[in-house]
Amino acid sequence: MNLGTRRVFRLSFNISLALVAGYSMALSFPFMAPLFAFMLAAQPKPPPGVKGLIGLPLAVALCLGIGILITPLLSHYPFVGLLLVLLGLFLANYLTLNMGKGPVGALLTMGLTMITMVGQLGHSLAVLLIQELMIAIAIAIVCQWIVYPFFPEPDEPAPSRRHQSLWSRAGSLRALRSLYFPLTCLA
Repeated sequence: MNLGTRRVFRLSFNISLALVAGYSMALSFPFMAPLFAFMLAAQPKPPPGVKGLIGLPLAVALCLGIGILITPLLSHYPFVGLLLVLLGLFLANYLTLNMGKGPVGALLTMGLTMITMVGQLGHSLAVLLIQELMIAIAIAIVCQWIVYPFFPEPDEPAPSRRHQSLWSRAGSLRALRSLYFPLTCLA
């Protein structure tokens, strides 16, 4: 089986197994497990180890917990809270566009927008959502462990990416441009 076919099968079986696991565990948000399975399996690399099973949900909790911390600021000091959300969105877009850290940027964006909005409805609902997302990440990693041995990657070294500077003017402008729509909504 050629490499492209293996990758497609691995991705589709990961998503299918995560969907079945999410619904069979009766999660409150079962559709999140296949979403995270897609985010993890779309990259052509082996699944994270046991350290990743523990560390990745903790990193998710940290990124999403930022939304819980900003929620009281939005309630009592809305201008300061919105400025912090915009600054965080700039950082998330910068990480995604320039540093190549798409999943981290997506999780940070979710924490700043979705968790903050749900936190306005109720603190316990936001905590429940974060717990469900952590469980969905763990399900996605376990599904990747199950499927990967059937469709492994070849043992070729990955091509190295060229090193980008931490701060570039063009990258900053792209990340700033992505804030145009949220800023127009505030006006």
